[in-house]
Amino acid sequence: PYLIGMAIDDYLEGPGGRPWLLFLLGLTCVYVLQSIVGWLQNIWMIQIAQETVLRMRTDLFAQLHRLPIPFFGRNRQGDLMSRMTNDIDSVSSTLNSSAIQLLSSVLMLAGTVIVMLLLSPLLTLLTFLVVPLMALGMRWITRRTGALFRERQRNLGELNGFVEETLSGQRIIKAFSQEERVIQEFHERNVRIKHSGFWAQTISGFIPKLMNGLNNLSFAIIACVGGILAIRGAITVGVIIVFVEYARQFTRPLNDLANQWNTLLSAIAGAERVFEIVDEQEEDIDESTAVALDAVAGAVVFHKVSFAYEEGRNTLKEISFEAKPGETIAIIGPTGAGKTSLIQLLSRFYDTNAGTITLDGRDIRTVRRES
Repeated sequence: PYLIGMAIDDYLEGPGGRPWLLFLLGLTCVYVLQSIVGWLQNIWMIQIAQETVLRMRTDLFAQLHRLPIPFFGRNRQGDLMSRMTNDIDSVSSTLNSSAIQLLSSVLMLAGTVIVMLLLSPLLTLLTFLVVPLMALGMRWITRRTGALFRERQRNLGELNGFVEETLSGQRIIKAFSQEERVIQEFHERNVRIKHSGFWAQTISGFIPKLMNGLNNLSFAIIACVGGILAIRGAITVGVIIVFVEYARQFTRPLNDLANQWNTLLSAIAGAERVFEIVDEQEEDIDESTAVALDAVAGAVVFHKVSFAYEEGRNTLKEISFEAKPGETIAIIGPTGAGKTSLIQLLSRFYDTNAGTITLDGRDIRTVRRES
């Protein structure tokens, strides 16, 4: 815009101005450089996006293998898979598009403001009049859409968990004729995703409308005040042209960012769900004094062992028994009596709330988990 404004002023001054060829060469250089930089930024951002997503997937998958067994009892497999796939994919798509827009928009805004201040501080101030209105409008909208996008990602994870359970449990569903019930439950979860997605997209759709309206208001203010200043000789016509273009260039990045806001909020919600898992408490590390078991005779003793999955609801209460080397022990009881819990405690998937378990006379809490 600055070169175009100079060319207009030079033309209005009449003969003796600078050759038009200089302006044409200058504009050609600008457009060629713009194309080269645009191509480079796309290549670089694709590399950055793919590398970031690669690391996120790697970190998340590695973290899943560091988490204790109780974590997997509290979380559905389908929801965990949704975080690994859907949530990370939303981050990937945003880095490939919105991140490029964000970086280029910030640079364009900075350059535009500098040139505008050098040409006319007054018109620059008038251009900034719409910024507080933009900020207020964006704040009102994003406070509502952020929660809706998080809700949509959470609902999607729940739906994936439900689908995974029903697909892996098809034999039981068929055996007990539960097809209609699971279809109804799927429909209810599906409707919840639709509602949260509908309102998230609808409310965030106000952003481009708001930006376009304020963009037109900024254009009108600059054209009006700039025309008055030009008539009085305070500025040239070329400066008005430059400012009109820069005003559009000033609001265009904001408008582009607004159009990308839906994707950005969705990616933030997805990233939050991924980092919830990454930040989870890992399985307790063995004490430095823990030893490895090389040869095991097989003497197992449970001494007054108590255990509860949930506080206040004991699954096992003061269980004591001994299994001597070479013996075969049968554990019999109804569903929920704690048979599996005994084996999980012996494998140290969980630790006892009270009592001790010893293997060959050694408390298993003093033995390395690998052993």
